[in-house]
Amino acid sequence: MIAYGSVLQTGVQSLLALAAGWAAARWRALDPEPAVAQLNLFVLRVCIPALQVWLLAVKTDMRRADNWRVIGAFLCWSLSLQALAAAWQLARRGRLDAARLGVDSLVLSTNNTGILGPVVLQAALGPRYAPLGMLATVVLYFQQLPSAAVLFDYHRRHADAQHAHAEGAPLLVSKAEGWEQQQPQQQQHAGGKQSPPPRPGGGDAEACEVGGGAEWGAAAAAAGAGSPQHPRHAQHHQEQQQRTAAGGGARHAADGGALLLMARNPMVWSTAAALLLSCCGSAALLEPTSPAHPRALGFVEPLLAWFAGCTAPVTLFCTGLWAHGKEIAGGAAGRELAAYTALRATLGPAVMVLLARLLGFSGDLAAALVILSVLPVAQTAFVICKQYDVGTATVTGAMVASLLAMLPQLMATLWLLEASGVFAQ
Repeated sequence: MIAYGSVLQTGVQSLLALAAGWAAARWRALDPEPAVAQLNLFVLRVCIPALQVWLLAVKTDMRRADNWRVIGAFLCWSLSLQALAAAWQLARRGRLDAARLGVDSLVLSTNNTGILGPVVLQAALGPRYAPLGMLATVVLYFQQLPSAAVLFDYHRRHADAQHAHAEGAPLLVSKAEGWEQQQPQQQQHAGGKQSPPPRPGGGDAEACEVGGGAEWGAAAAAAGAGSPQHPRHAQHHQEQQQRTAAGGGARHAADGGALLLMARNPMVWSTAAALLLSCCGSAALLEPTSPAHPRALGFVEPLLAWFAGCTAPVTLFCTGLWAHGKEIAGGAAGRELAAYTALRATLGPAVMVLLARLLGFSGDLAAALVILSVLPVAQTAFVICKQYDVGTATVTGAMVASLLAMLPQLMATLWLLEASGVFAQ
């Protein structure tokens, strides 16, 4: 039985927390930039780890197969949406755009299940379903974010390779084109120094070794080591450095860039640690209702619950602070945002309903999975896009729009589930 009154109350509280943060920035009660940085640090280092341990290591026993079924269902949902996004690209463009596919996957599948999920599930179905939201974050940190990072990393490497090829192409003298025609290009790359014509019978590689071609090749090899560079090459080198800095440590796949980036995420490690504790039976010791719970550890669960309870309101308040001054998408970007919003409201829940039925879920457990599929876009989607400097405007608009649409979308989805009786036991 879904408690609509509690869902409505939770939705209104979420909007008010968001509005409070926006108002604090609007009327300068807080300076947004340092306040957002400090609040995020508090949430990242204290609240979220407490929330993860509380829900995964205390309230969940991963020795039960049903919990792994929930993770499997959410993983199937995520992979299905990513496959549909790829199929749509192939049907529309005839090829895959890695960066676009990464952004589409993040917007459609990376929901705020870890922070808002437990709050909404507790309001709609009761406290026993709250940990399911944290179970879904296992898919977020170990499949959704890594797959987007790999796509962005591939896009970065491919774009850099194309740029480097375009820069180096004029350096090779072609047999099909006379030396007189290419001489101005060689003079430009050699800093104005005239190059002698290639020796008769010389091949492309041989021609590249004479005159300006050899000097430019040496300068390119010594780029960044203090050697003179052509202005256009120096500008390209500077752009590459800026893109690398903006990427937050993104590297080529040969260096394990995307995977290394995810391995450095503290949320990945805290999620893994909480899962490991739960697999070892920590719930039997830390859950106050457990017969094996020692009284000496009675302070652990309430302390974790205190800090865990701060996560959602502080995060929403911080999001309101951050959102102040952000422009709402208009024109073509506005139409794209409307399309994303419509897909999130229809495609995501429909795929989850289908998968839940195929996998044998029913009743409140199936309804919980559908609730998780309609939650707003997670802030981690923006973080990964910011690190690679790809799709930040798109994800920002989707985050704000999905937060504002969360309450009516939740109420409509839950009503449709009950009215259709699709998960009736």
